[in-house]
Amino acid sequence: MNRALRALEELNIAELELREYDETGDHVMLAEAYPNYIKLVRHAGRYMVIAGLWRQSRAEEVYVALLEE
Repeated sequence: MNRALRALEELNIAELELREYDETGDHVMLAEAYPNYIKLVRHAGRYMVIAGLWRQSRAEEVYVALLEE
């Protein structure tokens, strides 16, 4: 989690040009330690953090945080 927070602090959110995650899959990987990962996405016009877990050939993802711009 610390690695993800450091990566997030280093990003300039105002300069990001991520498109809608559900449509394009655009994301910024913040931390990954297989089978877990944390990434930043744009969802419903807002930046959100997703925590995910790989399960065989698919991933389960949960929105865990909303970022203030």
